[in-house]
Amino acid sequence: MMRFVSGVFDGMDGATIYPIFSLLVFVVFFVLLFWWVVRLDNTTVEEIKNIPLNDK
Repeated sequence: MMRFVSGVFDGMDGATIYPIFSLLVFVVFFVLLFWWVVRLDNTTVEEIKNIPLNDK
């Protein structure tokens, strides 16, 4: 399978940018997610924590 994928990407110019871009998007997403979680206040955390227990 990897030989097939490598063969496809070998024919593309600039194909090395795709893995770098994917890694960058992955890292930025999780850094932003971590930043959002750290900045949450306790009331919001309590609301989110109790969502599965609410019978609405």
